[in-house]
Amino acid sequence: KQEIRNAALEKHREDIDERDNQKEADKNVVTTPSLMSKERRAQLIEAHVLIANDIFKRNLAEDEVMQKFTILPNYQDIMQQIDDEVRDKIEEFINDILKSHQEKKDKIAYWTEILKEGETKAELKSIGLINEFKTRQNEQLKQINLKDPTDKELQEYKDWTHTNLAELEDKLMLVEMKLVESLGLANTEFSKDVENINNEMTTKITKFTDGVQDLINQFQTDLKDHAYKLNEEVTKEEDTPTYQDIGDDADLLQLIYDKDILAQFFEQCKENQENKMSEKNNVMRSDINNDWKNIKEKLTENQHDRNRNIILEIIDFCKDKKKDVEDLLEQYGFGMDE
Repeated sequence: KQEIRNAALEKHREDIDERDNQKEADKNVVTTPSLMSKERRAQLIEAHVLIANDIFKRNLAEDEVMQKFTILPNYQDIMQQIDDEVRDKIEEFINDILKSHQEKKDKIAYWTEILKEGETKAELKSIGLINEFKTRQNEQLKQINLKDPTDKELQEYKDWTHTNLAELEDKLMLVEMKLVESLGLANTEFSKDVENINNEMTTKITKFTDGVQDLINQFQTDLKDHAYKLNEEVTKEEDTPTYQDIGDDADLLQLIYDKDILAQFFEQCKENQENKMSEKNNVMRSDINNDWKNIKEKLTENQHDRNRNIILEIIDFCKDKKKDVEDLLEQYGFGMDE
């Protein structure tokens, strides 16, 4: 038995040396995802909570130290008891978070429609102002005898065009300014609504991961109690049925023979599991917040681009109209001073 103890100590030293490489090893761990429909999977990806679906088994599989204990008798039974509770918690969380995500999607879709309606109304108003100007301009043009216009008629037409184009430009700019102002105020309220939903979602994520971590802690406690009982049996002076049952399994015997090493392994497992749960919590929370940040920036960028383009169109329209008048007057040898 002393030889076994020495071998266990040596194995423990090797594990300590390899501990720094654990993170790199974790990247290569492959877990089998729980079966789900393509539609369900797409929903979880869109809501940024796919990793929640198999978070318990994935965290265990990613923990190299925890994997040492999979050779313990009854490991699967102990794990399955906790997994049943975790599955209930996962289903409850996913259903809840998907409802919140759908609420957010509906709100964003509604707001996008409101933006389009506001922009359409502003554009229709601007079109009305432009058409009104064109009608009045044509009426002014009809008052000129184009076969033999006088300088006075041409000057009046020029003055009228300049004056009314300036007024039109001001009106069109005002329409756009009012739209930007009204949408800006509404944007603020809309953003608050979405951010409130996001805050609720991230709070639910933390509550969920804390709950799963509690179950993982319970699993580790149950597993540790089981391992300690095995340790007690195999370290007795006399041969026990337990020792006889596992005596031929050198790896298992080496794992459980030294209680101090067992305790260190379980402490390391506890730290690993808490770190992995924290990482996944942060990933889900960050993805949700970053997704909204990108959507918000895109909406704002689109509004700014539209506003800039409309202003340029107004300026170009007024320039073109002035140029039309210049071309007309030049036909009669009447120059326009700018």
